[in-house]
Amino acid sequence: MIQSMLKFETLPLRARAGIAMFAIGGAIALASAFLFEPFHSPVRFLILLALAVGTANRKFRLYRDSSISFLTSVTLLSILIAGTTEAILIAICGVGIQSYFPSRRFVMHRLVFNAGMIALTVKVSCWIYTFTMTHPQAGVSNQLVAVIAASSVYYLGNSLSVSLMIALTSGARLFRLWNDHFAASAPSFLMAGLLAMLASQVTMKLLLNPMLLVVMPVILGSYYFTLRLVETRG
Repeated sequence: MIQSMLKFETLPLRARAGIAMFAIGGAIALASAFLFEPFHSPVRFLILLALAVGTANRKFRLYRDSSISFLTSVTLLSILIAGTTEAILIAICGVGIQSYFPSRRFVMHRLVFNAGMIALTVKVSCWIYTFTMTHPQAGVSNQLVAVIAASSVYYLGNSLSVSLMIALTSGARLFRLWNDHFAASAPSFLMAGLLAMLASQVTMKLLLNPMLLVVMPVILGSYYFTLRLVETRG
């Protein structure tokens, strides 16, 4: 997610066009989600929204003012246990909070880009998760494959979109920018997906397997330290 940009009128034309395209794409993703996947559980939505609000501002810097946070895991959990509409709205609310703090003011074009980018990313991640879950893989956990696929798509959509916007704004080379500052964050998205999967097992099945008492702290710790490592590299 991008925390800051120049004033909209001072951005290069290509950057302004990029923001407009992400805004249109995000609006289409959200509208199609509302049209085809209405809310399933308002109570679940409010609980996940509270988690998103609570975790959005625990941020780790990737490049300049671009960051990653624990919101990633909450969004992936929403993809696993809620509908596309709920997941997109939760993600948009989360990045909205991140855009507002710590400056305590909204920069509209920054918010528009972040919201459009995350809506598109979540939409595609939901699609790939659903597709993978409905096409079983022989010999492996179907949900594990689906979570890895969704986490990978979420990572690529997020990191490449942010890299693209920075490149359009600054004139930097896209691939080099992504490779130097965002590629190393891939393990943190995978850990976020695994943590979301374990949390979904507890949430959906309403049970606590003794093995989860061992595995979940390990995954949570690994997630935290991969974020710290990425922040150090930034």
